[in-house]
Amino acid sequence: MITEEKGIDLSTIEQVRRQFANIGCAQLNDASQKYTVPFPTTFQNRTRHLKLCGPVYTVNTDNDMLPGLEALNNAPQGFVLFLNNVNERSEALAGDIYVLEAVRRKLGGLVINGAIRDIDDINKLDFPVFSTEVTYVSAKTAVTPATKVPDTVHVGDIVIEPQDWIFGDNDGLLLIKRKYLNAVLQGALYVEQREEELKKEILSGKSMASLTGLDNYLAGKGPLKFDV
Repeated sequence: MITEEKGIDLSTIEQVRRQFANIGCAQLNDASQKYTVPFPTTFQNRTRHLKLCGPVYTVNTDNDMLPGLEALNNAPQGFVLFLNNVNERSEALAGDIYVLEAVRRKLGGLVINGAIRDIDDINKLDFPVFSTEVTYVSAKTAVTPATKVPDTVHVGDIVIEPQDWIFGDNDGLLLIKRKYLNAVLQGALYVEQREEELKKEILSGKSMASLTGLDNYLAGKGPLKFDV
């Protein structure tokens, strides 16, 4: 099955999601800091321990719910909606009803650079949601259509384009440009494998000091060698 958005195969989205289930943002970033873009720590996971993964479907809005409704109606299955509120004082751009529709449409998650509400009810829906704010005060207008859907959005110095890939877990949110996705994923899977090997060595009785060569390093006799 091919999604509507320029040939990103839904089976590829599902495959990447399965791979991400065994790693996290930490391993992706460790694998290649050059090709991963960390989001500000203001982006918080609002849905307990759920992970978020998928190509992004992005839209800009100014405290108006209409662009978000347009994006929700047009985002292909498996994609992650990204609502970017350009207004610094964000009202809630989505709540449990919005998220319920995203679940019905089988989207991959929701990220809001701005506020969301109805957190308790959203947590009953088994759908990953990140936002920078939470408020019970809903956006009051649905009047101004989006200039473009999907559209490039800016979060500080971060430029997010449609089909970039976004990953989120309890450690935070991270962006990877589509052309670097496979290389970063493969590197992250290797990092995870090496980390598991190191954990086994520690469980077998080896100390962190011996694994890192700490004594020799402090004595100036060798490098610090703990490197996954």
